[in-house]
Amino acid sequence: MVKTRWGRPFVILWLSLFAAMIALRTFLPQLLRPDLREDDYAQLVWWMYRFNDAELFPNDVAFDFFSQPIFSTYGWQVLYRVFVPFMDAQQFAEMLPFFLVVPACIFVFLLGNHYGKGLSGAVFAVLVFALIEMRYLRSGLPRSFAIPILLFGMWALSQHRQKALGLSILLGALFYPPCAANLSLLAAVVLAFRWQQDKRLPPNWPTFLVFVCGAGIVLAVAYVHPLPDGIGPRTSFETAWSMPEFWPGGRSAFFDSDPVHFYVTKSSSGLGLDPYAAVGALLLIALTLRYFPRSVSFEIWSLVGTSLVLFVLAHGTLFLMYFPNRFFRYAWPVFYLLFLTSLFPILIEFLRTRELWHKIRAGGGY
Repeated sequence: MVKTRWGRPFVILWLSLFAAMIALRTFLPQLLRPDLREDDYAQLVWWMYRFNDAELFPNDVAFDFFSQPIFSTYGWQVLYRVFVPFMDAQQFAEMLPFFLVVPACIFVFLLGNHYGKGLSGAVFAVLVFALIEMRYLRSGLPRSFAIPILLFGMWALSQHRQKALGLSILLGALFYPPCAANLSLLAAVVLAFRWQQDKRLPPNWPTFLVFVCGAGIVLAVAYVHPLPDGIGPRTSFETAWSMPEFWPGGRSAFFDSDPVHFYVTKSSSGLGLDPYAAVGALLLIALTLRYFPRSVSFEIWSLVGTSLVLFVLAHGTLFLMYFPNRFFRYAWPVFYLLFLTSLFPILIEFLRTRELWHKIRAGGGY
């Protein structure tokens, strides 16, 4: 690391340029080519053109359905309502990731500095995020906000900032409700654990509760909102189980006779993990718990634990909640980013104590 007073600004500038380069490589092709788009654009973004021309799609059942706040969340709709009168809806959606990457990288840097014990940990975290996880921001759909909101919530928890934590839950309700569920349950577990240790309420807890109540009101209004005429109630589990269209080959395939595919690899009902990757992750977690049990904080373990609880709960209440995968799909990348960042100082310390490391630093080679 550069050991001058300009070292930290230089590293931040370098990371910013690197993240910008990866963002351009990841998001620019879709912006430059209108024929390249996410599948869900046809379901969600198309109707946003009404904010530019209110006469479009009159008496359209699809518009009535996909404009519901359970699909097109309130915060997401507000952004399009403000900007679509001045630009193409699809282009605006494809520009959103460029704006989301800024707060995401800032929170990754701050979390890396905290859990990685300094600037080197921050650099490691940003590199991992840029190379592996930045793709989760693509498309400009409500789910594009999931990772930045979860990172914001984790930063607030790590810094004991209850106001920011409450705000992150409210943002989850406004932009991507599964994040609100993730952060609410996570906050309940972590704050209860801290209360047990400190025997006192956290600072600013009334403001935190105000934000949480606001999030609850937003979700209640969205889900209690009456459905338009011609659109029936949600399909129950019993009905869906008996309908061929919910099985492989059907229009809304969800169920699967293979339990590994259904609960582990599938992107809607399962964890969305490759079986070999899942085994490798479990092995690494087990080794960490065995040899470095204090290296990973309680908040990080709680993030993945509460996401699995919500995953199980969503399966047990099909189809009252989002697809089960949505409660794990975005919490998992944030977990393993912070998990690996927490182990990074241990790896550096291990290398520093090895004779090989000293030879390499002295220029002696291997």
